[in-house]
Amino acid sequence: MKFERLTIELDGNGQLFRFIYNNHVRDSIMSVSPERAVELYEAYVTIGKMMRDPANQIEYKMVPGDMVTFNNCRVMHGRSEFALTEQVSRFLSGMYMDWDIMYSRLRALSSKLNIPCPCY
Repeated sequence: MKFERLTIELDGNGQLFRFIYNNHVRDSIMSVSPERAVELYEAYVTIGKMMRDPANQIEYKMVPGDMVTFNNCRVMHGRSEFALTEQVSRFLSGMYMDWDIMYSRLRALSSKLNIPCPCY
């Protein structure tokens, strides 16, 4: 079974479900005609403007001990600039969970329990 991920994915109602904005990730899966590429990049300009609109952003200043978790396919995230000084430092640690492991577990349990698998 070949798995193909689209750059822009819509749900069953035609609403935006996921899009791949990161150049390094998108580049490896982007195989469209030049005409579609122009449309895609025009859409990226629109999405970029929407992302940079303060009305669509949440800013949260973390303090030592804070932890944030999110689905990287559902939440766009970034960090603001800061000035490193003797009094100001920053330490961030990232971790990724492979969804294939979760989907495999869901498929195995669905089969064992004879219920539909909730994964796509």
